[in-house]
Amino acid sequence: MRRRHALSLLSSPLLAADWPQFRGPSGQGFSQEKGFPFEWSETKNIKWKAAIPGAGWSSPSIAGDRIWLTTSTERGASLRVVAVDAATGKIALDKEVIRINDKGPGIHGKNSFASPTAIVGGDRVYLHFGFYGTACVKTNGDLLWKTTLKYEPQHGPG
Repeated sequence: MRRRHALSLLSSPLLAADWPQFRGPSGQGFSQEKGFPFEWSETKNIKWKAAIPGAGWSSPSIAGDRIWLTTSTERGASLRVVAVDAATGKIALDKEVIRINDKGPGIHGKNSFASPTAIVGGDRVYLHFGFYGTACVKTNGDLLWKTTLKYEPQHGPG
């Protein structure tokens, strides 16, 4: 049984730079931001917590006032994009992007159907769900395109 994943925002100064993809703006995992806490717990240095529906392993991408994630619900049948308001932790957008009718090769037991991190560029959010499809939505949730490139995965989306 998969656990719901949760997102927490550290209580820190507002972030000046966006983090629009896996490992940040340069892909190196570095930030020029200062003043982050070195310790946190369930109650220490936490501004808010939000339960994200479904299961996913994606890292958060941050653009402006939104935090973007991928998730899967309905035991992987519904592949979704979720945007969380960075100031409040409230879910601002939760949209199905791809519906899986045939789970094909499935996924590794330690993976999820929503592992890859969203990429945010301007008013576009690019989403990849591996074998199950790739899509682009506008930041308001409108689907611009989606496609499927079938291949033989070994461990599921990544």
